[in-house]
Amino acid sequence: MPNASDDRPNPAAHTAAVSTNENPLQGRRVAVLATDGVEQVELVQPMEALRASTLLAADKLGYSPDLGSLEAGKLADFMVLDANPLDDIHNSVKIRWVVKNGEVWEAETMKKLWPREQPPPSFFWKAKESTKPAVR
Repeated sequence: MPNASDDRPNPAAHTAAVSTNENPLQGRRVAVLATDGVEQVELVQPMEALRASTLLAADKLGYSPDLGSLEAGKLADFMVLDANPLDDIHNSVKIRWVVKNGEVWEAETMKKLWPREQPPPSFFWKAKESTKPAVR
C-alpha cells in the first residue's frame, strides 16, 4: 500500500469503476482485475483494494477517526461474507449478513434478524402483486 514515502496517489481517490445499488462492490473487482486484451491480470492485491475502499477512502474524506476500520469507539456498519475476499476478490459479493446501526439484516432477503426479528421492508422497486384479472 502507498505510504508517506510513495509517490503514488492514494488509490481511494481514483477509480474508473461505477458502483450501483445492485452491485456496490463492483469497483473493488475492477480495481483488482483488468484485461490487457488477451487475459485478465491482477493490478493490485485484494487486500489493497479492500483497504482502498474502506480505511483509505475514510482517510481521504477526513472521516478516518470515526469510520473505515473496525476499532473500539468507531462507527461500525459492515458485512459478513460467506467466503474470503483475500482468496478471490469476487468473494466480496458473497454477503450473508449486513450489520447497520447495531442491527443485523439477512443480506439475501433484507429480513431483520437482530435485535428483534422483523420481515423485510417492502421496496418501491419491487413489483406489487397485481389485483387486476389477467387479460385473455
